[in-house]
Amino acid sequence: MDKTLKGTFRSITMSDKSVVISKNSGSIINEIEFSDMANFIFEKGTAFKYGRLTICTLDGHGYNVNHGKAASDKNSIAFNSSDANEFELLYLELRNKVDLKTYEDLKPKTVDTPEINPINSETPKKEKSFWQRAAEEGREHNAAKAAQPKQLSKKERIKENKANGIACCPKCGSTSLSANRRGWKLTTGLLGSSKIIVTCMNCGHHWKP
Repeated sequence: MDKTLKGTFRSITMSDKSVVISKNSGSIINEIEFSDMANFIFEKGTAFKYGRLTICTLDGHGYNVNHGKAASDKNSIAFNSSDANEFELLYLELRNKVDLKTYEDLKPKTVDTPEINPINSETPKKEKSFWQRAAEEGREHNAAKAAQPKQLSKKERIKENKANGIACCPKCGSTSLSANRRGWKLTTGLLGSSKIIVTCMNCGHHWKP
């Protein structure tokens, strides 16, 4: 004999072979055969929160349905807390008719062949092993280093400045220079005042241009 309970906007009817969830107006929303059922989620509800009964099926549907989605889910029915006892009896009766399975039980198992999880640059860092992260960060560091301008040696810097017609210190290659007149002359008290001495502001080297 069929057993029917009315919930909030929906009804649930249990027969010998299946469970039918329908609108209270009579139109069927979903029919689930016992052979397709895997488990059930039951929440009794309170005076401030409706209860719900969700049928989990072998295709995995129902396991991830939370309380907020139960009122609209095709495998669920919501009910007032005043009807909780009747729905709990139905829930217990349904459990006795099905070989219960968890969501983990439904996942395909590979005993002999381990699962291969390729890691690429798009994989989030938290999913990568320590060594995979270290190798990737090392490659990023080397790439950034290679992109930086190459530091020239003193000889290379001096040679490059001369080739480009840029005055520089013959000792360190710096272009930060200062030119001064030096010496005293008999008529004016300054000798050789027309002579210029160039000083490198970087290393202090002096020379005549």
